[in-house]
Amino acid sequence: MAGEEALPVIDEDVLVLTAKGKTELCAPGTLLSAAELEVLVLADDRGSVAAVVNSAACLEAEAVREALRKLLTSGEASPARADVSSAAIIAVPSQSRYDGGRKKLV
Repeated sequence: MAGEEALPVIDEDVLVLTAKGKTELCAPGTLLSAAELEVLVLADDRGSVAAVVNSAACLEAEAVREALRKLLTSGEASPARADVSSAAIIAVPSQSRYDGGRKKLV
């Protein structure tokens, strides 16, 4: 990758496995390195880059980020895309309890 900038891996990004990534997890045999496979498994369960980095037992943070760069570049993982046009955001005050559409103070 001489002359190219490294793909940014941002802690707040949420990851999803692509069909290719799910196939790597389910099919017998893989061409992924042990680090890439560990990170792929963690990404399937943890969600955010920060959670994956913090959960990797045998890898340093930069090794996790490098494995994530490879998985993102090769198409096994992808940043999640929010569809805010159809999302509903419900804010419930922390000093209340949500109960069937009615707020009750606790």
